[in-house]
Amino acid sequence: MRQSTLMFNKLSIAGSVIGGMVETQECIDFCAKHNIVPSIKMVTAKDIEEVYKQLSAKNDAIIRNVLDIEASK
Repeated sequence: MRQSTLMFNKLSIAGSVIGGMVETQECIDFCAKHNIVPSIKMVTAKDIEEVYKQLSAKNDAIIRNVLDIEASK
């Protein structure tokens, strides 16, 4: 019997590398238990263009940019 590739049989494999809701909740619970929190930088709407440029140039930041909507008004 001849083996065919997925492509020729129009088959596909799907999955997620981040897990589902159960795994996500387990991760959140673990982080809460061990006080693991992300480093964040609050930005306003006027900062968005600069944040986008930084992320487009090299997206290796270890900080999470959070848009402060109230301060952006």
